[in-house]
Amino acid sequence: MRAGASKILTEIISRGRVPRGGGYLLDAKLELQANKPLEMTAQALPEDVYIAIFGYLLLKDVLNLRQVCSKFNQLTRSRALWINLLQKEILKRGIPIPRSRNASIESFSSAELESSMRHALKLHRNWNSASPVATRRRAFTVTDANAAHSSRIVSLHFITLDRQTFLLSVCIKQHSDPRLALLELWDIDADVPACVARRQVRWSGGYAVNTRPTTHDGILTIKTPHVEIWTIDLTSRQPDSAFITLATLPSQAKSVLSFTGSTLILRGLNDEINILDANRPLFEVELRHPQPVLPTNQPYNFESIINKNYAILLRATTLELYSLSSFRSEDRSQQVVSPVFVHTFPWRIDSSRMEQGIGYFDSGRDHLDATRPINILLRFSSLFPWPVNLLQHYVLHPDSTYSSELPVTAGNIPYRFSPILKQTIASPVRLFAVTDMALGPYGSALWLDSHTEDYFMQGEIGQRLAGLVLTPVLASDDDNRTGADVPAAPLLSDSPEHSQAAMVFDVQEQDDWLKIAMDEWEGRIAVGSVTGRVVLYDYA
Repeated sequence: MRAGASKILTEIISRGRVPRGGGYLLDAKLELQANKPLEMTAQALPEDVYIAIFGYLLLKDVLNLRQVCSKFNQLTRSRALWINLLQKEILKRGIPIPRSRNASIESFSSAELESSMRHALKLHRNWNSASPVATRRRAFTVTDANAAHSSRIVSLHFITLDRQTFLLSVCIKQHSDPRLALLELWDIDADVPACVARRQVRWSGGYAVNTRPTTHDGILTIKTPHVEIWTIDLTSRQPDSAFITLATLPSQAKSVLSFTGSTLILRGLNDEINILDANRPLFEVELRHPQPVLPTNQPYNFESIINKNYAILLRATTLELYSLSSFRSEDRSQQVVSPVFVHTFPWRIDSSRMEQGIGYFDSGRDHLDATRPINILLRFSSLFPWPVNLLQHYVLHPDSTYSSELPVTAGNIPYRFSPILKQTIASPVRLFAVTDMALGPYGSALWLDSHTEDYFMQGEIGQRLAGLVLTPVLASDDDNRTGADVPAAPLLSDSPEHSQAAMVFDVQEQDDWLKIAMDEWEGRIAVGSVTGRVVLYDYA
């Protein structure tokens, strides 16, 4: 159909008329106009016919048609046309649209739709290139005027509130007693990032950022040493008073592990895993599955995806699926819940990220609890060298027979266990070197490693900020016209692929990078260092 439409328009443009016959879409329209000659000028064709044809054309061809005549210039600005192009070339292919988070495209004007599509394709081409070029690079240092010692970044998070994106930085003072943590929220939409909220607390047991942040539910939970939920007053002009304690929970916990909506997961005093709802904090349920005793010097790995019906936990050696039916209904006869399914990995996990993919037309409240594929990126810890120098990409696929109207049981599970190993990614790390990773809902993976031989001709020092699109974007004919580098479709094989970094965002001949964060939607990356310095890269 696209070829036929292109042929019609070629003849229209070259001869100013529509060809007779040929079985094209226009034939039916022309036959209905018996009182008019079959050879009609381009100006006389019905507008809906042109819109139907334009919908089969490439974006570049649509833009070129504007140069033909004023009629085409007007028609190529049709809102219906750009809605169709945006759905076909952007949304269905899983390409993020910058500057449109939490917005409904149904409310966009024709000009806004066209602008959104241009920005999305520009970011897509840059982000997927071998060496993405930052359109803007900004650096700042955490503000700790009273610090007698240096501070190191221990965590970075992008947070979106009211369609505005902020960066949360967490740093710990070095050599202080007691250990103090400084949390700062930065307005990064400004040319010069500005701190809009700041609070210093005693470092007692970590924190968790809300994966569905709102000013009502809170943006983070922290142990101070009490378990507190914080929100932010966006109208405050004083950063030191902008963080507000929304609630103090009565729970006794060693650390905070997860925060989604109003649901929290805490690590108890005896290392048990407890889940609770901040709206009814006195009711806690233990998610119990025995874990191996870990060495005290090993990191505590934990990732989770919380749904209204179930919880998926990624721990030191296992991936576990729990039903939350009794927890949601506050069934006090079940204070302990065992997993419905457990997958055990071959080695202990050193670090990991787990992210649920974003779906086509995801909007509103329903999509938050939709069942979509889950990407799992992890690095094993082992006495053998090869697991440490590889990133493992697993996928957990939805089970099509699952019904969200029924409780999660062994016969009604949202995902097909066990996860499938899709690919292993080369990512060498020197002994005692720092590494970190980030994973986005559109399938982009980002990590720090020690692969610097190709850049500095030595591997004793240096860091690489690299990435790979785990979920290939669907190809389009427009890609060949615009030079976009689209990943090849995955092979249908039972054996995992062997991959390497497809994008290298930056390299340095130092070892002070410590933590990274990624805002895949807006095309942003943040890198924090041991000196309290943060570098922001913009690619949109």
